[in-house]
Amino acid sequence: QEEIKRSGATSVTALIQSIPAMQGFTNIADSVGGTGGGITTASLHDVGEQYTLVLLNGRRVAPSDSGTTIDLNSIPLAAIERIEILTDGASALYGADAIAGVVNFILKRGASPLTLDARYSSPERGAAQEANFSISKGFGDLDRDGYSFFVAASFDKQNRMRATDRSFSRTGLIAGTVPGTDLCYDFFNGSSRSVPPNVDVFGPAIGGLDADGEPINQVSFSPYKLANNGNCPADHVGIGRQCFFDYTTTVEVVPERERKAVYGSGKLALGKSGWTAFADLALTDVSTVARIAPYPAEFGMATTHPL
Repeated sequence: QEEIKRSGATSVTALIQSIPAMQGFTNIADSVGGTGGGITTASLHDVGEQYTLVLLNGRRVAPSDSGTTIDLNSIPLAAIERIEILTDGASALYGADAIAGVVNFILKRGASPLTLDARYSSPERGAAQEANFSISKGFGDLDRDGYSFFVAASFDKQNRMRATDRSFSRTGLIAGTVPGTDLCYDFFNGSSRSVPPNVDVFGPAIGGLDADGEPINQVSFSPYKLANNGNCPADHVGIGRQCFFDYTTTVEVVPERERKAVYGSGKLALGKSGWTAFADLALTDVSTVARIAPYPAEFGMATTHPL
């Protein structure tokens, strides 16, 4: 627990992914324009998250999909006593999903003082503010009282960070000159599907002849640019007679996330029989909202169409 506190981690995700052996995992930010689905996983030595077994108190937990992958967002940091990590293959003991190793979260049990933890972080350049709050308490001693219970609740919220909130991701257009030379360079990660759209007009030799005397059967241009003295709309770049959409301006670096979790565990001695009943309950509600660039549409119209 002391090492966990000193790490400054505000979630199980941040804690587990700070371990050097943890590589190739899915991060919550992968859900922006990707297939992450808002989950965060564990992957030892980049072998694959499907081959890293995650246990809770030594037992398997419900996966986040039809496979064996566990969403680390479902485990509250306030309830963790310690984490045991086996970085060698353990498939002989656990099965094929432990080829890379095992991560075992040991949660708190029994009597413990009332603990309140609240944190708030705000980057100096704004956006991606994060707030965390947790409360936990343990009751009873199994040997002395015949019972022990532990409950914990936590709430986490992180605001989104848009690409335009940081200079390194503000645009997909990178241009400049090579120092000490007259050489220029440019890189543009944009789309010809502009808003309003560019137009492609097809017809026999509609564009005249090229340098080799061959007929040009297609002409592409932006009606918006023609009607606005060669200027393109905001978040667009003019290239030739077209306007290209700088869609980097619409995506996010960090998605918006909110997590609410309640965890409880208990043990009850069943008389003098030596038998003990136990139960663990974890309820987690995680919401991730990832915003991506609009999906482009493309369609054709006859030249006799009113538009």
